[in-house]
Amino acid sequence: MKKILGLFLFCVLTASAHAQQMSAGSQVLVSGRADIKVVNDQAVISFYAEEVDKDKTLAATRVNQKMKAGIEFIKREYKEIELSTRNYHSSQVYEEVASKNANGMPTVKQQANGWRVGQYLDLKTRDLKNLPAMASYLQKTLALNNVRFELSDEANKRVEAERIVTGYKNLNERIAMIAQAMGRHSSDFVIDSVDFEGGEIDRSPNRAYGRVVTVSASNVRSDKIVEPDFEPGMSMVSIRVDAKLRVK
Repeated sequence: MKKILGLFLFCVLTASAHAQQMSAGSQVLVSGRADIKVVNDQAVISFYAEEVDKDKTLAATRVNQKMKAGIEFIKREYKEIELSTRNYHSSQVYEEVASKNANGMPTVKQQANGWRVGQYLDLKTRDLKNLPAMASYLQKTLALNNVRFELSDEANKRVEAERIVTGYKNLNERIAMIAQAMGRHSSDFVIDSVDFEGGEIDRSPNRAYGRVVTVSASNVRSDKIVEPDFEPGMSMVSIRVDAKLRVK
């Protein structure tokens, strides 16, 4: 600890001595930063339907029926939800069949045994209150693929001013600390330029996945799916403010 403190004091004294030698017009680059936590208010949830059958037409028909039922339910019950379909796919299913080669030796070959057909349905909604009930209902016919929580455009706009003000405040605080470490005053520096283009949204911590609430099997009918419990979590909205200072 004493060594670290001594090194810090040495750096401060060295910077202070260097600052005294800085001539007018010398430039100093400083960056400020702000990190603001905001509660996620929007969910992007993905469902899919998949069927396997020896008859490709039958597999595709069942997938189409499930997707149609899900889409009609959403449009009827939830008017504000954005939805889109994607990745309609079909591929052959193979099985391993034992056989013998020309020399009579046992071998295994792949043989077509049917078709796998599927499609994805993506939903975007800010109605987080009714999200568990909606997901539970759709899971009667569709499989839940994943859930991602994020900030809506409206939430980003609301926090924009706070993000900029907080970032600029931090920049001025750092300028004052640097000036003090260099044995100068903040008034000894002139800001030539400021760049606010370092803004970003860190989406890594805002992933919140649903967990199923444990309910006694005796209290649940066989045709009823327990509602999942979703936790929206928070997003970190950040900004970096870069400034170019000039010594008076």
